[in-house]
Amino acid sequence: MQSTIARLGGGAAALALALALVPCGAAAQAGLSSSFAGVHDLSNNGNNLNSCSQPGAGSSTSVATSNILNCGPVPGGSASAASSSSNSARTASALGTANQTGTDGQAYVQGHGFSTQYSRLTVTGTPSATDNLIFHFITTQSLTGDANANQGYGFWNLFVAGGTDNPVFAQQTGGSSLLTNGAVQTAQGFDFTMPLTPTSGVFQYNFTVDATAYVTGHATGSSSQTGSIWAMLSGIDAVDASGAFISSASFDQSGFGTINTAPSAGPPSTVPEPSSMALLGTGLVALIPTARRKLKR
Repeated sequence: MQSTIARLGGGAAALALALALVPCGAAAQAGLSSSFAGVHDLSNNGNNLNSCSQPGAGSSTSVATSNILNCGPVPGGSASAASSSSNSARTASALGTANQTGTDGQAYVQGHGFSTQYSRLTVTGTPSATDNLIFHFITTQSLTGDANANQGYGFWNLFVAGGTDNPVFAQQTGGSSLLTNGAVQTAQGFDFTMPLTPTSGVFQYNFTVDATAYVTGHATGSSSQTGSIWAMLSGIDAVDASGAFISSASFDQSGFGTINTAPSAGPPSTVPEPSSMALLGTGLVALIPTARRKLKR
């Protein structure tokens, strides 16, 4: 995969990597969280002779070329990566860093962090075929380093998939503008909208964060990249086809949600109390003499 990434540039490479790493089959894995951190030495014409990775399951993982056997230090470069995920807190984070510190174009190195949350939303009521879910995310993301594609790139990615595989994402790659699909940036992060298509009353979904830094030895001198993202699913709303609010999801201690899609009964009607009716009647009676005098004129 790394050799393919090396041939791609900017947003195309970031999107290809993001789509390749998003696991499928959320329905079979609902309730799981996974994270992965890896450092890759892509020297020797991309043969990837020095590659190390450390998977995690709901806990923070971190690797670096300086402390992994047979994985460095990379001649002329260094890299590190970290990732973490928590189903109960509905959070995921990822970090990737890479540096080219040598000369003569010796460094081909990548740092990559990746975390995924698999979860489910129990749907009660009878949703309309045109209803949507809006996933609200609070995010902190950063992308720093050289934007020159000949020296390297970094990116962060937030990706959501669910229902009948309706992927939506927000992504930024070094040197490019923000790329979104089904996502809207908010003051706190991003909102993702996708069709509400539950099966047997359960909507299966997953969300993923991905951060990568990659530098090449195509140019001499120094080059650095850092990509990072932290995301928390702060809530899920159901809305109708016009965007009108229906209800919000509630979550248990495991991070599983429940949402009621039954149409709202609306605000209760206000019926005047008997005492209020009596006062109103008294006021009307008092107006009768005045009305009679006006008629006589």
